[in-house]
Amino acid sequence: MTIEASVTAEAPPAGVAEESKEIERSVKNGELELQAVIGFKGAVIDGMQLHPDNKHLLYPLGCTVVVRNLLERTQDFMVGHDNQVNCITISDDGAFVASGQRTFMGFPADAIIWDFATRKPLHKLSLHKVAVSSLSFSYNNKYLVSLGGQDDNALVVWDVQSGQPICGTPAATDTAHTVKFLHNSDLHLISGGNYHIRLWHLDLKNKKIHPTEVSTGNLKRVITAVCISKDDKLAYCGTQSGDILEVNVD
Repeated sequence: MTIEASVTAEAPPAGVAEESKEIERSVKNGELELQAVIGFKGAVIDGMQLHPDNKHLLYPLGCTVVVRNLLERTQDFMVGHDNQVNCITISDDGAFVASGQRTFMGFPADAIIWDFATRKPLHKLSLHKVAVSSLSFSYNNKYLVSLGGQDDNALVVWDVQSGQPICGTPAATDTAHTVKFLHNSDLHLISGGNYHIRLWHLDLKNKKIHPTEVSTGNLKRVITAVCISKDDKLAYCGTQSGDILEVNVD
């Protein structure tokens, strides 16, 4: 007795087949789109930030800025850096995001201004070397200040609309770690680093930025973070030793 059996392969659902073809095309073109990530390194100071809409959480992971929707539990990604993201900041109204990266000795380190609504880059800012360690938008989104890392240590003010630099200067004689615009002025900012705190005034007419040293007396601290009160009267400076310095900004 001979038994003949036939097996008919069932075609995959249309959606699965189309997705499979899309993956094949991406592989052939050498392009794979990031769909999801799990993890948070936590090594970037001030690296996890809540968007002003209270719906999105932003944080860097590798070369990417992750945008997580807390309500829908979905993820978007801002992709444009070619090395690890070292700092991020969000404008007060949430319209813009800026991120800076670190690279290798002697190589430029880019900062990118992003349109939050589209998740697309608006400007790539390339003046710093090795690393960008801190970024801050002015309250009205006119300006962005960037601070280079230890091997660069330059303070640069950028025009957000054009993406062009306005002025720049060494941040200090020693390494600076953080910089922040005041909440109610686009002409004043504060920076901190190794054993120094500086208030800055932006002179747009002459395209210069002028520092004023903050006297801390016998206190010698490494400033790693700055938080400014909403009325711009006080600045709270976090230190490497774990204490907080209160500075009168007026």
